[in-house]
Amino acid sequence: MKNARKFLLGGIFSLLLCNMAQAQEASGVECVVQPTCEELGYSNTRDCSGRSTIHCPFDSSYYYCSDTCEELGYVDNTSSCSTTYGYDLCPFNNSLAICKQPPVKECTLGSVLYGDLKCYMATPVNKTAIAVVINTTNRVAVSLTQSAGIPWQNGGTADIEGIPNETDYLTVVATNSTSTSPIGQNYTKAAAAVSTPISPAALTCYNSTAGGVAKGTWFLPTPGDLQHALWDTIAEGLNTPIQGAGGSPFAVNALYWSISEYDASKAWAAKASSDGTPNGTATAKTTLAVARCFIHY
Repeated sequence: MKNARKFLLGGIFSLLLCNMAQAQEASGVECVVQPTCEELGYSNTRDCSGRSTIHCPFDSSYYYCSDTCEELGYVDNTSSCSTTYGYDLCPFNNSLAICKQPPVKECTLGSVLYGDLKCYMATPVNKTAIAVVINTTNRVAVSLTQSAGIPWQNGGTADIEGIPNETDYLTVVATNSTSTSPIGQNYTKAAAAVSTPISPAALTCYNSTAGGVAKGTWFLPTPGDLQHALWDTIAEGLNTPIQGAGGSPFAVNALYWSISEYDASKAWAAKASSDGTPNGTATAKTTLAVARCFIHY
């Protein structure tokens, strides 16, 4: 439309000069045929329902449709917007608006994370809570939901290429806890890529698009990430914000899968302990344990 306007202004300017003999001679402007409304991008057949229109200056029966309110981002109803923060109305349809959101804040332990991977000073409007922050150093949050008991591998067991065997739980917890690289995400992708035997626990997280994120964003946690969550459940009351956001609490006596392998037939799983002591066990991959997905923000 910008080009059409430039073309239109240029045409009008040239026509004025062509009607002024002295100006034409002085400027050297060549007379040109006036462009039609259609050539300028206007139409007399488009359906502009729900849109504003701009009419052709030469023929008002031709017009240009603006973007719809929805295309401009006005998709909220004013009744759903916060009375504290208000809204912006669509300029040509007052039934649609963009709700103003509370300020974004730095995520802290126990903060609720939303589908845009941000934390807010107050509950935002029309945004989906997807996780609760459990590690601000590595920027990790845990899903509000969890699976029923499922195996780490099904249809046999085998080592996963790309996931090293870890035989000392305390060592792998310490290593994972200080790493800022996406270890869990990379290991989950490696496990999900293997078709025989399949890895239900890894696939549960890898295939999740909860909150509107891309497949491969959620991951089965490393022992370090898992231990953070299990410890925070006891020491920091992590279940309170999880339940406050409508999520399922960690079950203290439930066994949770990590993404790390012990060997070809076992993987590391852990339970919450009352004193936060790491209590991972090398567990047969065919055991039914809970998969709880994690995400980086």
